[in-house]
Amino acid sequence: MSNASSTQQQSGTQLDPLTGSLDAFLTLLRRRKILWEFHTATVLTNSIGTAAVSLLLDGDSNPITGKTICGPLATQQRVGVIFVPPAGYYVVGILGGVSPFGIVAAPMTNSANGANTTTTGVEVWDTSWDPYVFNSPGSLRCEVHMNGRMLFGNSTSLGDRYRIKIRDGGTADPDATSPLVAQLDHVLLGAAFLASATIPVIGTFVASRGMHNLGVFTSRVSGTGTVTPACPDVAAELYVTAIGLDPDSS
Repeated sequence: MSNASSTQQQSGTQLDPLTGSLDAFLTLLRRRKILWEFHTATVLTNSIGTAAVSLLLDGDSNPITGKTICGPLATQQRVGVIFVPPAGYYVVGILGGVSPFGIVAAPMTNSANGANTTTTGVEVWDTSWDPYVFNSPGSLRCEVHMNGRMLFGNSTSLGDRYRIKIRDGGTADPDATSPLVAQLDHVLLGAAFLASATIPVIGTFVASRGMHNLGVFTSRVSGTGTVTPACPDVAAELYVTAIGLDPDSS
């Protein structure tokens, strides 16, 4: 018996010729750039306007450049990547299968009256709406909609001008100094339900990465009357849709 065989038996280990052959075969495929590999990764820069995208593979510390074949990608989005030698890395899917586009959180409805607006130049938060909360992966061009709300005027509201605003408080509740994402000026046509038809308020904005809390505010621009945000018959609705990636954001 050879010394090598004696040593294997004494140590209690045996060389597996099949495993050794498979490892050698896989090494050969990698060297010849034939073996495809699947990875998970994080997007480092959004890919709007170009097929190239910067990626950080899980378990790695050096970014790579790949190409996306599944549309625009947002910063910090989690993706699936295939390495196809010798062409390179391709993003082939979004982990979880969730696109960043479409309605970003469940629409909110509201049938309650809001707080009265009585003083010119003072914004009143309509707290009959809870903040509309959503999370953005970053660089999202969003469109906010408030439909079905009206301003219920009093006996002296004819001709008064009011302004409805939607503000984004970021990670906190919004206030009158929070960034403005939509607004509409409206002149009242009379008193009570004659004062105003339902007023759609729509605006677009770029949602940075993280949480966003949106709120509705009303202020009187001119006049002497009082108004109350209300709904005539059907509940009002508030929601946000993500319509694309913003080319001027990272």
